[in-house]
Amino acid sequence: MSKIGVGVGEDFPVDDGKGEDDRAEFEAWKRRRDEWRAKREQWRQERDEWQQRRDEWRARKRAFKQKVRDAARDTFGPEYDAYRDARVRYRAYWPFGYGVLRIIGIVLVIALISEIFRAPLLFLALAGGAWFFLVHRHHRHAGCDYDFDAQPASGPAPAQPAQPQQPTPPPEAS
Repeated sequence: MSKIGVGVGEDFPVDDGKGEDDRAEFEAWKRRRDEWRAKREQWRQERDEWQQRRDEWRARKRAFKQKVRDAARDTFGPEYDAYRDARVRYRAYWPFGYGVLRIIGIVLVIALISEIFRAPLLFLALAGGAWFFLVHRHHRHAGCDYDFDAQPASGPAPAQPAQPQQPTPPPEAS
């Protein structure tokens, strides 16, 4: 192929003397390629060993679970299988999956955030009221008689004088 107005020998010499450099570069490339292939083969071997160990762990885990199930079946008898079947049926009561509940929760959080930006004072009043309610509700039902200053509401309890313990006499023999 030739270009218009340019001869092969003028601007594009046929032999520019880079033959040895090209061979040395090619040999270096082949050495790097072989090193890479050896390293990749080592990685693949390590991966295969790890997958083999993982499969062994999984098999041991499944065998242990089966052993526990067999022991439970031996202990509880036929009721164990009925319990497992009832539990599985009970879990499948929600027909839409729990992803719908997550989506509804996200929508509610977004709606709450938008309402906070629309009426921040109303939100602060509601949050303060909820806090006040929870604090007093907890205080009233906690089973203790303390006010905010951590003192008993009826005052301090009177101190009882310490009475020495009297040993009980042994039963009289008749």
